[in-house]
Amino acid sequence: MKISNLALTNFRSIEELSIEFPSFYTAISGKNNSGKSNLLRVLKMLFEPERRFRYRDEEINFPQFFPAWKAKDSVEPIKFSITLQVDRIRDAAVFKLADEFFKIDKAVPSITLQFSAEYNRDKDQPELVVTHSETQLDSFKSRTLFKTVRNSGAFQFYNSTEPEDPFGTRNQLTDLFGELSKADREQLVKDRDKLSKTISSFAKKHQKDISDLLGRLEEKYTVGLSAPKLALDFLPINITLGDKKLDVALDEWGSGTRNRTHILLTLFKAKKLSESTDDDTKLAPILVIEEPESFLHPSAQAEFGRLIQDLCEEFKVQVLVATHSPYFLSQQRPESNVLLCRRSEGGQLRRTERIEVGTENWMEPFAQNLGLANPEFEPWRELFFSRTSRILLVEGDIDKEYFEMLRDESHGIHRLDFDGEIFAYGGTGTISNGVLLRFIKGRYDRFFITFDLDAENGLSKLLQGLGLEKLKHYAAVGINGGGRNKIEGLLPESVRNAVYGKNGELVQQVMGGTSDEAKSAKQKLKRLLLTEFKKQATPGAEHFGEFYKLSKLITKAMQ
Repeated sequence: MKISNLALTNFRSIEELSIEFPSFYTAISGKNNSGKSNLLRVLKMLFEPERRFRYRDEEINFPQFFPAWKAKDSVEPIKFSITLQVDRIRDAAVFKLADEFFKIDKAVPSITLQFSAEYNRDKDQPELVVTHSETQLDSFKSRTLFKTVRNSGAFQFYNSTEPEDPFGTRNQLTDLFGELSKADREQLVKDRDKLSKTISSFAKKHQKDISDLLGRLEEKYTVGLSAPKLALDFLPINITLGDKKLDVALDEWGSGTRNRTHILLTLFKAKKLSESTDDDTKLAPILVIEEPESFLHPSAQAEFGRLIQDLCEEFKVQVLVATHSPYFLSQQRPESNVLLCRRSEGGQLRRTERIEVGTENWMEPFAQNLGLANPEFEPWRELFFSRTSRILLVEGDIDKEYFEMLRDESHGIHRLDFDGEIFAYGGTGTISNGVLLRFIKGRYDRFFITFDLDAENGLSKLLQGLGLEKLKHYAAVGINGGGRNKIEGLLPESVRNAVYGKNGELVQQVMGGTSDEAKSAKQKLKRLLLTEFKKQATPGAEHFGEFYKLSKLITKAMQ
């Protein structure tokens, strides 16, 4: 199943809001109290399966949920409308009943159902209506279809911030264990250890079954099942899903492991349900996840955000996340991200609205709302959201052009050869940020940092203090002596002589001008040197000899 549209009217902070869902993954973001939870709360009220031994606390209280700034005696209703795409094969558990009610053409592979709920101030029960095309079901059939969707588990909800077992049911058998005799305890421990071995064997046996669920992603990720020593009240099985390139298992990611494990298990369960051979249980559930970034370090957030997006697209399972983390925004489909805000009137927060963002510079409004719009973050934004596992960091855009030239296959065995990106970090002032360097170290499988030779003394101590090794993780670029302690020092004499000979005034400004004049002249000369090099250079040692030494070093470090 898949939500294609969600529309809300007069619900808490929302007066009127309609949201389209163009892909399987949607990130709903915004500041606190912007209305994110209200969107998900509607889905929970209508479709969350009832839990045993738990009161249902998501019923509508009209005075409480109607917008507080509107007239208390208003006759306007609270209205919800959810448009669902239901597939004949993958969602047979729901499609069969819809077919019985609507008499759907046998040739139709999927249908669109609109589930509407209207709550009025003077009525205890909502008016529930299900519509297909222009056919509307009566009240009894509509309620039956609503109940079927709810009880089928078509919606799976997971709140990362809630405790896993608030009632402590797992501890009940442990408490009883304390009352057993010594002999009974010894026998129970013996049986437990035997069962632990059996479960470990079971996990190993079925590891391939779960790996098969990955489909095409099996080339990228590896699955592992393990059974730790059992407690006496439940039988846990841990799941690991590590990137084959990064080789980082989920159970090594610290305190967020449990959170990730539950989310991943829910995704795998969704895939399994969509492939069931029993039509009465077969469907592709919709996953609703609140704050998946909880308890995760930024580098783990970045990796886990990509992982969830990879899986939901491969499994064809819709995932909606409410998040404050930029790492869970979709980079591939920016139009799938939803940014909400609250408008103020007279100093008071009022209605929730969606901020429209385009495909160009789409991150800017998200950065503003997520507190990331500051000069320190700006140079690193693309780096944070990169999907590669290997990255070469160079000082500036001009340096990047030199290195991109080295990637050309015409250089043969001397080409800069690695599967990853080249990123211009914007000067040594940026790279000296230790916090960001730690992020790079934890985020990427392989990375290499270059900077001009004249900055080596100032940066080496910092880099080594972070555990980075010279020539393995970083290298200074340039040649000692003769003013060649920058990347331009690697250029052949013919290029440097041609540029300096024609631009004597700029050379003078570099040597004797004011600070601003010298800085401007340096940049102009750098650009002129690059232009001249591109005009003269042909692949081979004559023009690229010094560059080949660098490309060999970096290629080796990136393997």
